[in-house]
This record gives sequence, structure tokens and C-alpha cells, in this order.
Amino acid sequence: MTEEISLFLFGDSITVGQLVSPHKTWAVMLSQYLSEQLAPRRLLLNNASINGNTTRQGLERMPYDIQSHRPNYVMTQFG
Repeated sequence: MTEEISLFLFGDSITVGQLVSPHKTWAVMLSQYLSEQLAPRRLLLNNASINGNTTRQGLERMPYDIQSHRPNYVMTQFG
């Protein structure tokens, strides 16, 4: 069985990539790069970011959106 590494991105418009084509966001580019670097391990990258969220809103949704999934890594970025 191939090892799976889970990385969750968590933030606001900075992490979503507001006003950027979805396939050109840094989250997609990061996913592509890490998938190549980590092969044959499997990467699960989940962008749990919400455009317009405040830090307080992020803290309120962190238990469900992040902690309940028990990811290996979390990158947090709020502006």
C-alpha cells in the first residue's frame, strides 16, 4: 500500500487565490510540485480556505475543517 501524506491549506483570500484562475493558484502549483517530489507516496492536498474569512472565523471552523481530518501537515495563512 502506498503511503499517503495529507496537507491542508487553511486561510482566507490569500490562500484561495482570489482573482486568479483556479489552475494558476499557488495551491495548485504546490500540489503539482509536491506530488512530483513525493512520488511514489500519494499526496492529498485539501485547500480548506474561505475567501473573506477573518482570523476569528478561521479559529471557529478549525475543529471541523482541519482537526477532524487529522492531517499530517497544515499550512495556515490569513492576511
